[in-house]
Amino acid sequence: MNDRELNPTPSLPLVIGITGHRDLRAEDLPRLESVVRQIIERFRSDLPHTPLVLLSALAEGADRLVARVALELGVRLIVPLPMRREFYEMDFSTETSRAEFAKLLGSAEHWFELPVIDGTTDGEISRPGTARDRQYEQAGGYIVRQSHLLIALWDGKYRDLVGGTSRVVRFQLEGVPEPYAPRSSPIDTPESGPVFHIVTPRVSDPKTAGEPFAFHKLFPKGYAGEADRFARICARLDTFNRDTTDQASFLSREVKQSEDYLFPESETKKLPSSLQAMRRHFAVADTLAIYFQRHTQSTLSLLFIFVILAAISFDLYAHFFPQRHWLLAIYLLLLAFAYLGINRRAKRRDYQNKYQDYRTLAEGLRVQFFWGVAGSDLLVADHYLRKQRGELDWICGALRAWSIPEPNENGDVPGTMEEPRDMNLVLQHWVLDQAKYFAKAAKRDHQKLERYEPYVKVLLRISVGMTVLVTAARLLPYPWQHELMESLEHNHGLHALLLALISLPAIGAAMLHGYIEKRALSEHAKQYSRMGIIFSNARQPLIKMLKDQHYQRAQHLIEELGKEALEENGDWVLLHRERPLEAPHAG
Repeated sequence: MNDRELNPTPSLPLVIGITGHRDLRAEDLPRLESVVRQIIERFRSDLPHTPLVLLSALAEGADRLVARVALELGVRLIVPLPMRREFYEMDFSTETSRAEFAKLLGSAEHWFELPVIDGTTDGEISRPGTARDRQYEQAGGYIVRQSHLLIALWDGKYRDLVGGTSRVVRFQLEGVPEPYAPRSSPIDTPESGPVFHIVTPRVSDPKTAGEPFAFHKLFPKGYAGEADRFARICARLDTFNRDTTDQASFLSREVKQSEDYLFPESETKKLPSSLQAMRRHFAVADTLAIYFQRHTQSTLSLLFIFVILAAISFDLYAHFFPQRHWLLAIYLLLLAFAYLGINRRAKRRDYQNKYQDYRTLAEGLRVQFFWGVAGSDLLVADHYLRKQRGELDWICGALRAWSIPEPNENGDVPGTMEEPRDMNLVLQHWVLDQAKYFAKAAKRDHQKLERYEPYVKVLLRISVGMTVLVTAARLLPYPWQHELMESLEHNHGLHALLLALISLPAIGAAMLHGYIEKRALSEHAKQYSRMGIIFSNARQPLIKMLKDQHYQRAQHLIEELGKEALEENGDWVLLHRERPLEAPHAG
């Protein structure tokens, strides 16, 4: 059993990739190890709640140097092998090298072999040549795609060698090309993080492009003007991990409910350990989202309530009791509590952003889980949040970190269950469940909208009606106008009541309308209704495909449903980012 199964609140790791030259000079090793150690220790200091994971293929040279330092510092090591182990070990010409490889592999948390590239055979990669080099390049592309940053022990010289260090560095800076990653748009910024470049001489070419052992941070295209992007991603990871610790008691009470809601325990035991872990990851993100959702909604309600109470106290002071100055003090206190107390506390604790971020992470994990159960090899991070890049980049990185394969107790990384059974589970626990959920959610928000909107209309009609009456009274011909105005001047209570009936209903209508807008009830009702129809429409075709044993077509339909769900959640994030949690104000 691995540490994530033992840990009830698994943490999001910062994943560090490594690429570099194999032929390092022996005299350079201490200096290189020192620089690597400083990099890792800085991350451990800056991100105290975040575990570090190193992805290393354990090739000779740079891969092993960084792995040794990482293990000394307590960093978890995961090894993606470029090919079958027996083929890979053919590259290690000495018994000492093979022994070092075996020792480091044994110290790894787990290891797995990357698949053979389509169109390539085991025979081709078992001997030197282009096919074998492409397997190495695939490993470099995998490490780039799954890592938050890449350490490169590199001489700084760009060479166009398949599987070479400079090609992997370019993957990090320019994006991983096909066939090692899905095709991306040329207008998209690469998702990868920075390259931590350590200028490294090599035995075959001691001359370097730059001062030897100098350290540089290289950023992908699109990072210009936002150098703090990577720091922001790291900070969000650490915040998530801190929240799992701070809310440990809430998680311990509620996380089981989220696990069972996603997938029943009885069926989970039959899943590969990677999917079992992903189910737990979903539950943690979902439970945290629920926790911060409650705080967000209660904060929003309190803000509107206190502002309305402040408006009432001011109206009482202005129109009914101008001598009772304590009413004015109450007005100021209520506003101060709303703006400086509730509002500031919510912003300081970041309730709304955490609710939205953790809900987005959970929904991505939901789709990734059911894609995995259906046997799909698509990664959610390749299809998520394209329109929301920037402050939500950390979520795609988190999804990639949590999609690294998990081992079974024997260390193997298994496949999925049998196809027919998987598809039926997806139909039952995702497609049908989501169709019911979206239909219920659309009805719920539509009913709330229907319940609130009549009050807005009634309050506005009262305010407008009283305004029309007072205006009409002032337009009456003499002497009725004179008599009416004189009676109002002598009856202060009636005059104050009329003014209050003009102002307070209008304020109440504005506050209630603002509350409806902040909750985005109308937009939710439409959005949820559309998604309910999409999932409901998928039901019968999917049942027929499974009955006719068209499993590939069924898998494709499930993938398309997942993409629709991801797009809907991305739109949901945009919708709420435009409605920040704050006290009502003019403009």
